[in-house]
Amino acid sequence: MKKILFAISIFLIMSCSKTVTRDDVRKIKIGMSGNELKYIMGEPWDIEINNGYEEWRFTYDRGMNSATTLRVTMVNDKLNDSMSY
Repeated sequence: MKKILFAISIFLIMSCSKTVTRDDVRKIKIGMSGNELKYIMGEPWDIEINNGYEEWRFTYDRGMNSATTLRVTMVNDKLNDSMSY
């Protein structure tokens, strides 16, 4: 049941947002603004605010029917050097 709910969640997230590919992720550069990042990646599906920085989460299509979450850290509306998959 959990796998079905997870699959439905991923489907809903991906259908409501831009499909982000490897080529899109390669365009990300440290120091770019939030607007530049949104232009490439679309709107983040979640933003968590912590002590002066924001963690933005995007769905990243890895191909072969596989998706994962890309997390980036924004400080003062600039992409920090912290990204994780």
